[in-house]
Formats: sequence, C-alpha cells, structure tokens
Amino acid sequence: MSYSTDLRERIVDTVLNKGMTLQKTAETFNVSKSSVERYLHRYRQQGDVTPQTSPGRPSALNEHRSWVEQHLINNDLTHDQRCDLLFETTGIRISRATMCRWVLNRTGFRGDSALTRPAWAWPALECTPSRSPRD
Repeated sequence: MSYSTDLRERIVDTVLNKGMTLQKTAETFNVSKSSVERYLHRYRQQGDVTPQTSPGRPSALNEHRSWVEQHLINNDLTHDQRCDLLFETTGIRISRATMCRWVLNRTGFRGDSALTRPAWAWPALECTPSRSPRD
C-alpha cells in the first residue's frame, strides 16, 4: 500500500521549502530515506507525487463489489461457501485464497467464520512429541 498523496506533498514541501535534510525528513514523517528520495525525484521529473497504479489486472470481484459486500462478507459462511455462492449467482469462479484475501482486505477479519463456529466443529489437533536433536 502506498502513502497518501497529501503525505507525499508534505514530504516534498519540507525538503524543498523548509530545507530539511532527507534523513531528518524521513525520520519526521516516519518513512524511509529512499521514499523521500523517490518522491523528490518524481516531483522533479513529473511535477507531482501521485502514486503510480499497480500492475496487474483488476479483480474480477470489482464489478460485483456491492453485491459481494452485501451478501458474502457479513454472514456466517465459510470462504468455500462464499466462493460457491458467488459462482452460482454471478458465474465468477475464484479460489478460496482469493476470497480470503478479498474479505480480509475489506474487513480485517482473518477467520473463516471462526467467531461463530461452535467449539465442537474445530478439528482436533494431533500433537506429536518433538524429538530432540540427539535422537
């Protein structure tokens, strides 16, 4: 994730107009010195400091974002069930990992409906005794 344009502009302004060193500016704004250098270079070359767009194709879910947020995120479905419902409704097939990333990026919720899953539904963990390096 990139820093905001406002922060980038304040960084460039601090170096160019207030004469602060690159290192001190980096410490002041809690960014790396290389970031300060990159913002200055971009400003001098292009006249702005807006972040570049990320490479890659857009998510297949973007087109159906409102439906996905309404029906898939705030409910008690597992990621596999979310993927199945998405495919049945929109024809878009995505992996469980993609659904997990998508939900995490929008909600910060890391679980697979873990908060509502009863304790008996969790698989038992098999623990094997660890071996010492001398064995």
